[in-house]
Amino acid sequence: MNAETKLSGPEILDYFKDVVEDAYVTFNFAKQWKEEYKMKLLGYYPVYFPEEIAYAMGVLPIKLFGGVGRIEPSEATSRFQSFTCSIPKTILQLVMSGSLDSFDALAFTNICDVARNLAFVIHRNYGNKFRVIYLHYPINNVLPSASKYMKEEYERLINELSQITGNKYDPEVLRKYIILGNRKRQILRELLEIKVNKPWNMPFDELFTVFLASMVMPVDKFVELGSKYLEYVKGRPEEKPVERIRTVILGDFCEQPPLQLFKIIEMSGAYILISDYIKNAIWIGDIDANEKDPIDAMVKAYVNNPTPLTTRYHPAINKHEFIKKYVKDMNANAVIFLTPKFCEPSLYDHMIYRLALDSIKMPYVRIDYEEGMTSFEQPRTMAETFFESLLFEL
Repeated sequence: MNAETKLSGPEILDYFKDVVEDAYVTFNFAKQWKEEYKMKLLGYYPVYFPEEIAYAMGVLPIKLFGGVGRIEPSEATSRFQSFTCSIPKTILQLVMSGSLDSFDALAFTNICDVARNLAFVIHRNYGNKFRVIYLHYPINNVLPSASKYMKEEYERLINELSQITGNKYDPEVLRKYIILGNRKRQILRELLEIKVNKPWNMPFDELFTVFLASMVMPVDKFVELGSKYLEYVKGRPEEKPVERIRTVILGDFCEQPPLQLFKIIEMSGAYILISDYIKNAIWIGDIDANEKDPIDAMVKAYVNNPTPLTTRYHPAINKHEFIKKYVKDMNANAVIFLTPKFCEPSLYDHMIYRLALDSIKMPYVRIDYEEGMTSFEQPRTMAETFFESLLFEL
């Protein structure tokens, strides 16, 4: 029996914090799990990657957070234009510094031009060190050919992973990991539900930490500890609510905001209910484990998903109507757009959503951030002013 299985609720949270902190630069837990599970290591760029396929092929998928203030991209900055967001620079710096040397593969998807460019910069300069995998998601998900195309991409991914591990694809192994992935997302959804229904019972940075841990831990290990932690949270004595503004965070879908920024926003007078960064961790929903072909099940879960994703074009989805229903279902009183500097997809959503929020008279404010920011006075002032004006209206 592993020592982690004996941990209490608070000790599990401390363990999650250690795991998350390690997943920025040092990756000692990942190295340990690579040996423990006898698996290859794959780091993947946000936003969505089919982890279940990686597990089924004997590969441990680890989401790459970027440096988030733990590493200075001194060398990598010279490889990018000045008007580029932070996360590709810090990930390239991790590559250049040797922090990712224990990884066997790095995976990227067509979420934006920057992600595409980073993939090929690494492939060209470090292709002898990592297998660089570039996964193309369908551009238009309403076309009849989208599912066929995506299945071909997933089969190509399986083939590339097979070349890394030497393992042959077994649909029943994939089905097993689909079931585990569904259980992981169920745990996260239940924790999120607790936060939304009684936000005073869980600080947002605690919820955020648990979600982050789920992105970098072996799925079976997280399911075991996450289930235990969920029961602990359910059994905690209820805190007394205070007068704060129920707030939804939009825009932080890829580049991770500093945890301190979330703390400042909540201390300024908010109960943060959800952010795009954690919403994306459960976005794919439940994948049908009973589908005859589990690859088809994964394709359908992506292509037919009715919930918008910032980096997925789906013309059948009305984003105006979605966001109005979304904030209503959250019983939100305000929205904060946390937009990474120089992130075009985030700004594009901002333009769409602000018009819809105006139509229902939902207050909002936009705060720009960078993952390595160290000064928080400006966002603190903006958040305090925003929430104070709303509290006066209550």
